[in-house]
Amino acid sequence: MGMSAVGAGGLRGAIRAHRLVAFAAIVVLLTLAVAVAGLDRNTAPFALVFVPAIAAIVVAGLADGPAAIGRLFRRIARWRVSPRWYLAAVGVPLVMWLGIDALAIATGTPSSGMFHNLGEVPLVALVVLLPALIEEFGWRGYALPISSRSWPVLVAALVVGLLFIVPHLALYLPGGLYDNLPLWPLPLILLSYAVILAWAYFGSGGSAFIAALMHAGFNGFTPLSRGIDPAREWELHGIVVTVVAIAIVLLTPWLRRPLFDRAARPGGQPLLLEAPA
Repeated sequence: MGMSAVGAGGLRGAIRAHRLVAFAAIVVLLTLAVAVAGLDRNTAPFALVFVPAIAAIVVAGLADGPAAIGRLFRRIARWRVSPRWYLAAVGVPLVMWLGIDALAIATGTPSSGMFHNLGEVPLVALVVLLPALIEEFGWRGYALPISSRSWPVLVAALVVGLLFIVPHLALYLPGGLYDNLPLWPLPLILLSYAVILAWAYFGSGGSAFIAALMHAGFNGFTPLSRGIDPAREWELHGIVVTVVAIAIVLLTPWLRRPLFDRAARPGGQPLLLEAPA
C-alpha cells in the first residue's frame, strides 16, 4: 500500500473519529475566509449562508463517503411529518415576534409607528426560505446528528449553537450587517434558536426541512418589528427568544435525555433515527 493511501486512510479515520471537530474547524476557516475577503454588507451574509452546508458535505464525504451525503439530502427533504410541526414552524416564530412587539410597546415604543408592513411578510418569508434550507442542511441536518450520543439533546443543541454563532460574528465587522447592533444579544438569540430548532428537528422525526421552515419563520416575520429602533429590537429579541427557549425546555422532558435514548420520544423511538456510519 502506498504512502498516499495510508495518508488518506489516516485522514479519513481521524475525521470519522472526530466528525464534529472537523466540521467546527471548517466552519471557522470558511468564516475567516469570508471575513478576510472584505465583502460588502449585502454579499457577506449570502456567502456565510453556505458555510455550514459546505462543512457538512466535506466532512460527510471524507468520513463516510457518498452514502452519508445522501443521508444529508434525505434529512432536508423529509417533509412528511405530523401537521403539528408545520404549525410549530410558523407558530413559534410568530409568537416570538409578537412578544417582541408587545414588550417594545410596554417599554415605550409608540404602537402608531408599527404594523404598517404586514403585507411584506409572505414575500420576506419566501426570500429567506432558500438560505434557511441551505443553512439547516449543515446545522441541524448534519452537525446535530453527529454530536456525541451520550450528550443530552440540550447539550448537543447548545454545542451546535456555539458553532452557529461563529459565522454571525463576521457580520459585526465594520460596515457589516450587524455593525451598529449591540453584541450581547447575539449569543442569547442564536443559542436559543439552536435549542428551539433542535426541538423541531428531533420532535419531527429528524426533519431538517421543518427546522429550515422554522428558521425561515424567525427571519421572515421581521416586518412585524418595523417601527422599533433596530438596536432596541435586537435587545428585546434576545430577551424574548430566550424566554421562549426556556419554556420549550421546561415543557419537553426528552430535551434533557441523551441523543440515543430509545425512551426519549413517545413510541420508544430513538431521537437519532440514523446513526452515523
